[in-house]
Amino acid sequence: MDLHDSRTGANGGEATWASAAFRRSDAPKFALGAIRTAPWPVKLALGAAAGLSGAVLRLAFQSVIPHQFAYLTFYPGVAVAALLGGFVPGAGAVLVSLLTDPFWYAPALNPGFLLRLATFLLYSVVVCGLAEAMHRAMWRLGEAEGRRADAERLLIANERRRLTESGQAIAAFALDIEKNAADDAEALRRMFGLASETVVNLEAVLSVAHPEDVPKIKGALAAAFDPGGDGRCRAEYRIRRANDGALRWIAAHGQVYFEAGRAVRMIGVCRDVTEEKTAERALQNSQAQVRMFVEQAPISIAMFDRDMFYVATSRRWIETYGRGRDSLAGLSHYELHPNIPDRWKAIHRHVLKGEFHSDDDDYWTDADGREHWIRWAAYPWADAEGGIGGLVISAEDISAQKRAEAAMRDSEKKFRHAFAEAAIGFVMAQAGGEILEANKAYCRLTGYAADELKSMRLVDLIHPDDEADNLALLDRLRAGEIPGYVIENRCLRKNGEAIWARSSVSLTRDAAGERRWVVNLVEDVTKRKRSEETAARTVAQLTAVLDGAKDAIIAIDIKGIVQSINAAGERMFGYERDEVVGRNLRMLMPEGDARRHDDYIANYLRTGLGKIIGVGRETEGRRKDGSFFPIDLAVVEAAVYDELIFVGFVRDLSERRRIETRIDQLAAQRLTAIGGMAGALAHELNQPLAAVGVYLETARRMLLRPPDGRSGSVADALERAGDQVARMGGIIRHLREFVAHGEPDKT
Repeated sequence: MDLHDSRTGANGGEATWASAAFRRSDAPKFALGAIRTAPWPVKLALGAAAGLSGAVLRLAFQSVIPHQFAYLTFYPGVAVAALLGGFVPGAGAVLVSLLTDPFWYAPALNPGFLLRLATFLLYSVVVCGLAEAMHRAMWRLGEAEGRRADAERLLIANERRRLTESGQAIAAFALDIEKNAADDAEALRRMFGLASETVVNLEAVLSVAHPEDVPKIKGALAAAFDPGGDGRCRAEYRIRRANDGALRWIAAHGQVYFEAGRAVRMIGVCRDVTEEKTAERALQNSQAQVRMFVEQAPISIAMFDRDMFYVATSRRWIETYGRGRDSLAGLSHYELHPNIPDRWKAIHRHVLKGEFHSDDDDYWTDADGREHWIRWAAYPWADAEGGIGGLVISAEDISAQKRAEAAMRDSEKKFRHAFAEAAIGFVMAQAGGEILEANKAYCRLTGYAADELKSMRLVDLIHPDDEADNLALLDRLRAGEIPGYVIENRCLRKNGEAIWARSSVSLTRDAAGERRWVVNLVEDVTKRKRSEETAARTVAQLTAVLDGAKDAIIAIDIKGIVQSINAAGERMFGYERDEVVGRNLRMLMPEGDARRHDDYIANYLRTGLGKIIGVGRETEGRRKDGSFFPIDLAVVEAAVYDELIFVGFVRDLSERRRIETRIDQLAAQRLTAIGGMAGALAHELNQPLAAVGVYLETARRMLLRPPDGRSGSVADALERAGDQVARMGGIIRHLREFVAHGEPDKT
């Protein structure tokens, strides 16, 4: 038996049954066992050291040892090396002896030298052989002792295995490779669905294994049966149970034991991990769908890991916050934006603990010194183990809105007042909560008139389920424990409708510090709350989200076959969902685009150049009734588990086209009206101008005559000319009023 092949560890240096016996014995046996299990270079080095001891003796007694006894001092070194380690150390000592002896006596090819050399070699072979035989005998004795102890431990392990198998989907096995059969394999038969009379061996396992996993199983077994390896076998594979045909996942762990370089036994366990695999696969699918949703979302949204490295981002996020990069995957959010405020980093840490945070009105300054106003929400996402894998941030840049608000504040007072009045609800109450005053926005929010509110308390408008939290904060506010608070809760309108409101509550005090009024700024955040609830739903609810979209969203595969269409798409094209899914997208296109559609996809897959994909354009769609209508089409690509799909976002432009046509018609009518008005104006002005000319000419002629020869008064002629000038002034005044007030709307 080659005891070098008996191992249980990956490093090949763990104790075998025999070496275990040496460790339980005395120190000399342990030392011999250590030498025996040492690699052969170490053994040769030990023999060389013993051979050098003979050279030292030769050097010490060279004056008294005649040259006829050249190898005399090397005999003890060879014997010591052989006794310590067997044949290999003895051979090392012989080699050193043959190499060092010529330092004193040069070899000579004469009968005397050859006889001494032959005697030394014969002695060495005999001594090394006897020592090797002795070592093997002692090793086998230790091996027997070790096996007996291990048999006891195996009995205990078997009992533990039975107890484990009785309550879990796990089965231990002990395969006798020479007999090609596993002992006590009833649990394994149940797991694999094998009949009770079936012999459990490797062939039985391969017979129920999934064909795609058979090469993987054989590869793991080949590596485990390799005498040069560590004997470990690990594999996860699928089986088709023999009795009911059920597909199950099995995780197998085994250890092969060797004797004389041959695999003789394999011990291990098989565990049914189907539920784990199913859950893992479901989670992977869910995460992939979430990631695709994030990347294709038409809003700014990003997914981060726990270290705030980007996992997935939408195109809008890259365009807004990517700082010119095409992709942010794998980059650190903090390195990309080093000027992020510490308060945001603190919020990120809170979200990574499982909290939800949002703000409808926040700002930050980027690395280029530009100020951004944003509306954002941050919430955690779960990893494969159910823990927090990172966070998701959705953000909307409202800087343009903020700039517009600033511009409006600088505009006329009435517009500022109108905006302030419509922006947020404002209510004042006594310290006890009795309402004193409420503005129009608050009245619109609650549905009550101002007089009705004055007979109510703040708490009367709060949903009963949220009263306790509000009253607790209000008590702390009145007690001076907090300067104010912000809370989001449900409020009840006059008609019984429940809405979500964001209340910013503070308490004003007089100069003496006495409580005066409770000031409450209330904002209707129902829409945002609904958006937050939508974002927090699981991926299984994404279909409902898509169906609520105004634009049509259609997903196709690389063959142009429709995979999904949302409710807006059904309304837009006039088809039911079942009429579209599974059919080619050409059915929704005009004939010309339909003929070229498959060529577009094939060309994109071949060259990577898209005519529509990633570009977007205005084109036409075809309804079920055969009518055509203008659309705005944007197409993006996505990959889910190496399967490429294309997602189209379709917007119906019919209404916009109708508006454009109406604008053109109104412009034409305006020009016609202006032309008519110009002709009428010329006519109206021409008459008084002609009359003025006649009256002035008459006055001139009368002035040329002597006073006694005048037939009329010059003043009368001039007065009549003035009347005509006044008439022209009236015409011009009416024209100015027309221009100032505009033409009445005739539509």
